[in-house]
Amino acid sequence: MTSDYLSDIELYYIPLSFETTGESVTFTVEEYHHIVNVMKHRVGDILKVTDGLGNLFNAGIEEISKKEITLTMELLKHAVEQFANITIGIPVLKNNDRMETALEKCVELGFTRFAIFPTVRSTSRKINMERLEKIAVSAMKQSLNLNLPKLTLYNNAEALIQDPHFQIVAFDVRGETTIKDYRFNKNLNYFLFFGPEGGLTPEEVGKAINSNRINLINTRLRTESAIIYTASVIKLLN
Repeated sequence: MTSDYLSDIELYYIPLSFETTGESVTFTVEEYHHIVNVMKHRVGDILKVTDGLGNLFNAGIEEISKKEITLTMELLKHAVEQFANITIGIPVLKNNDRMETALEKCVELGFTRFAIFPTVRSTSRKINMERLEKIAVSAMKQSLNLNLPKLTLYNNAEALIQDPHFQIVAFDVRGETTIKDYRFNKNLNYFLFFGPEGGLTPEEVGKAINSNRINLINTRLRTESAIIYTASVIKLLN
């Protein structure tokens, strides 16, 4: 994706798959209100639309009714999911805003795989996944990314840190390797394991048998700061 396509446009998300150029589709989604009532688009206007699968379309407005809008789709390009092999773990925190900020900024940086989970030291409470998913979609559109973020809620961290398909990268101030020195192999799947406000317990770190322990900047960061910093460094180095 380049600025030639998306530098000055409003990007809309329609969760449908379009297989052929010239296909006409009628839909009723939340975007209808924004397109018609907020942005005041009318028949004949051309929108930029993504299906969240990496595809960018020109979408010509054919018809607008009271509840539906009909578009003709023309495929412009496809963007490969850059960090499909990296899952960022966001532990349950006391403050919703901090979790939401971590998610939002990581999506803006191009990350699309997220695991939400409690740890031993997490606050026990219900997580509003619908709200987190809306924040992720909004961040995707704001940052002009074409791949829909995927969020998965887990009951605990054990299923993640013991998953043989993941290389576990645990972030701990006692780690000897820095994130700038660590190199990610695109042929491996990684789970970035961050702790909540009280940090990870020795038992949790110990259960991640194949883990690499990373020390970020030799100081203690808040969880959301550590997550955003790590995502920023990975983005810069890749």
